[in-house]
Amino acid sequence: MEKPILKAYYGDIFFEFINHKEPTDTILYLEGFPSSGSHKKEIEFLYRKGYNIFVPHYKGTYQSRGKFLGGNIVYELKEFLDKLKMGSVINLWDMSEVNFKIKRLILFGGSFSGAICCGLSTLTKFDKIVLFAPVLDYLRLNEKGDEQDPDHMIPFVKRAYENLFRFDFDKIVERMSKFKECSPNYYLNKLKTPVLILHDPTDKTVSIRMAKEFEKKLPNIKLIESSEGHKMDKTLEKEWTKIKKFLED
Repeated sequence: MEKPILKAYYGDIFFEFINHKEPTDTILYLEGFPSSGSHKKEIEFLYRKGYNIFVPHYKGTYQSRGKFLGGNIVYELKEFLDKLKMGSVINLWDMSEVNFKIKRLILFGGSFSGAICCGLSTLTKFDKIVLFAPVLDYLRLNEKGDEQDPDHMIPFVKRAYENLFRFDFDKIVERMSKFKECSPNYYLNKLKTPVLILHDPTDKTVSIRMAKEFEKKLPNIKLIESSEGHKMDKTLEKEWTKIKKFLED
């Protein structure tokens, strides 16, 4: 029988997870914006590869309470991580306590969550970070007019994801600029964790330019060019051999 994906809350944040009984390397997986809200394929894939996997929904999205980006998203996730490190959670299916032990802590993210991952790594220790087509500087997004227009994003989300994303702002770049931890001016000098970036050179949602620029700036950043567009799940599966090597080195 296939192991079910479990559901739980830490405070206001709803999350899904699968864990192993023995001490295991553990992946925190941060989603993009907007997202489908379903990460079954990624969760089951990474669990089969031997990892604990936890996927939180940001405050104000899907089942999580609160407002999206109403507070500092980096500190909200830091609170989540502090609880995760305690190694215990209540499974909402039967209200039983689930216990787990973390060996190494690994951070996965992509697209919208790219700079959030970098900022979060300045507040808590990760052993490795893997990013998929990440936005690394919100203020420079679409600076050459060849990426997704961030000003078009919010009206679209309000139309297409009504009630799934609850927020009260109109410009996402303006809102993200409030969180200094998400600015490369802040996090680049503090980013010590080895980072693997996978990015398609033809990606029109988020350009590969910034990833190439950052790879030159920091020796702990490695860029691999992939060919799956902006699809995090497909890139994960196609490039798993390279990702695994990075995680195990």
